[in-house]
Amino acid sequence: MKATFDTVVNSRKKLEIQAEAKRLAGGSEDSKKWLPHYQTAKKNVKDELSDEERESIEDEVEEWKTKGIPRAVQAEYVVGSRGTAAQTNYNKERPLNMEGRSLNRWTG
Repeated sequence: MKATFDTVVNSRKKLEIQAEAKRLAGGSEDSKKWLPHYQTAKKNVKDELSDEERESIEDEVEEWKTKGIPRAVQAEYVVGSRGTAAQTNYNKERPLNMEGRSLNRWTG
C-alpha cells in the first residue's frame, strides 16, 4: 500500500464516495449494484474538493510518506481488500481458553 492522494481521499472520504456510488446506482443499497460506480464516485468527490481540502490531503500524503501510513488505515485496507473472510480465518486459527479468550498473550 502506497501513500498517494487517492489513498488519503479513500481514507478521509470513504462514506461520501460510497454515498455517491449508491446515488449513481439509483440509490441501491446492494453493493454489487453500486460497486461498479465506485471509481466515478471517487472522481466526483475529488472534483468537489476545495483548495483547502486538496492542500490538506497533499500535506497528509507527505506525512504518510515520511512517518508511514497509520495502522488503522492499513488495517481497514487489508480487511477491505480481503473481506471479512480474512478476519474469520484469523479468528479460527487463534487458540482459545475455556472462557473463549485467546491463549496468544499478544492478542489478549
